[in-house]
Amino acid sequence: MFRIELPTLDQESFTLTNRYLTGECETEDPKILIFSKSALKLDEYFQHLKNCELIVILTSIYDEVDELAESYMVDRCFTLDEVDHRTLVFVDSVDELLKKALEEIDE
Repeated sequence: MFRIELPTLDQESFTLTNRYLTGECETEDPKILIFSKSALKLDEYFQHLKNCELIVILTSIYDEVDELAESYMVDRCFTLDEVDHRTLVFVDSVDELLKKALEEIDE
């Protein structure tokens, strides 16, 4: 006997917004990962973004963000929850520009 598990939030949102998987386009759209502890916030953003030319991946589990970003090879990660930007790790030139701008706001 086997049991079928319902898909997790990230798999469901990835599948529903991936036009490449359905054959609608020849290449994958940019992938974004959105984190929030609030299912209502995630749903609101999903409803606004689901018809955009983006692959939207949602998660409500903070400990999975790094792993999901790597496994889905996302282009950008976003959080809808409050963060302390002074503790963020910036990894590329765009992020370095963002870091500089955030530091200037603090001054």
